[in-house]
Amino acid sequence: MEHEGISADAIVEDTQRPTTVKTRVLAGSHQLVRVDREITDPIRSELEDELANRLDHYINEADIVLFSDYGKGLFSPGFTNRLIALAKSKNKKVIVDPKGLDYSKYKGAFIIKPNRKELSEAAKTGPIKTIDDLQKASKTIFKQTEAEYLVVTLSEEGMAIVDELSYKLLPVKATAVFDVTGAGDTVLATIAYFIASGLNIEESCELANHAAAIVIRRVGSATTTIEEIIQDIEGRN
Repeated sequence: MEHEGISADAIVEDTQRPTTVKTRVLAGSHQLVRVDREITDPIRSELEDELANRLDHYINEADIVLFSDYGKGLFSPGFTNRLIALAKSKNKKVIVDPKGLDYSKYKGAFIIKPNRKELSEAAKTGPIKTIDDLQKASKTIFKQTEAEYLVVTLSEEGMAIVDELSYKLLPVKATAVFDVTGAGDTVLATIAYFIASGLNIEESCELANHAAAIVIRRVGSATTTIEEIIQDIEGRN
């Protein structure tokens, strides 16, 4: 991280759990299965306090705050509420990539970005097959979280931007799919980058769609750049 110019000062070591190790099984260039070796119990309260103290400065300096919840024990309901309150006290928008069934812990977030399956499970409204299903599930989550937007990724159908009164579908940009590893992280990071740069949510999600299309054409946990996103857009026009 430091080599890439990213401060690692806020990283807290937990001596009571191993680093998560993910083993991916590939057939050619396509992932078949993944095996995770990990501990996912909630972190100890003293670690929460240490991390919150370290993050206070960085949240204050940030343009926007992202939570990438992997369900590994960091984002307990209490600690998540605490961090969102800290960010909002500093007038920082929070964007969440959620995990689990309890979205109430994300109350106060600006954007929550589930996929179709995650949304249906959290809302407990059944499978999402139609726009009506999407709106019904989204309404449940808005009641729980008071988020301003949901950005729902819909696999081959692209993504939907939903607020309490409306929705907009953005069709998928992918022309080939080799490995979806990291695609959700790419969407999260791209949306956040462009919102922090002053673009609106629709513009940011459109660019995130292009970014995702680029990384899933590559094998492994790939990244992309602003220049590549521009080239991808120009190549379609």
